[in-house]
Amino acid sequence: MIFKIIIKIINIFYLIDTKIYTFFKKNISIGKGLDLPISSKIKVYNGAKVFIGNNFKVRNNCTIKVLNTGYLNIGNNVFLNNNTNIVCRENIKIGDNVLIAQNVVIIDHDHNLKLSTKNSNKFICNRISIGNNVWICSGVIILKGISIGDNCIIAAGAVVLKDVPSNSIYYSKNKIIKRDDYSEK
Repeated sequence: MIFKIIIKIINIFYLIDTKIYTFFKKNISIGKGLDLPISSKIKVYNGAKVFIGNNFKVRNNCTIKVLNTGYLNIGNNVFLNNNTNIVCRENIKIGDNVLIAQNVVIIDHDHNLKLSTKNSNKFICNRISIGNNVWICSGVIILKGISIGDNCIIAAGAVVLKDVPSNSIYYSKNKIIKRDDYSEK
């Protein structure tokens, strides 16, 4: 019981610290209702910008990194489950009412393998857009240049390699099923 109280106190100080940090850094905006446990981190590097809407809930061991001149925009009522990683170098937009399950990776860049090892810090970047009312199931990987429409489900374990139109279900064989055509048999 005492352990739980101590954890709550630590979380309160962490949130206060986050709010103070937000106040002094003009490139970060966080809405009301932030729930960020101490084991999860939001790291914003110089030149990067972050906008997080209201009621952003995060579980344990999540990492969000916004690097260089990257811009991360997270809508209202977004939930990240355990061990989710989001790394933004250019632009990632996550819409409203999005549920992201555990062990999901969202990354808007790749290493440029055409360069010599001397230039190994160069990246190929392309934006990611995730619409409203999207459910991203466990173990999904979303790569650079992907657009996911509104009202979609991305099935567990999928690697999203192409755009997903609205009202669709995307699963691991890179197949897309329109939700209207899906029926149990």
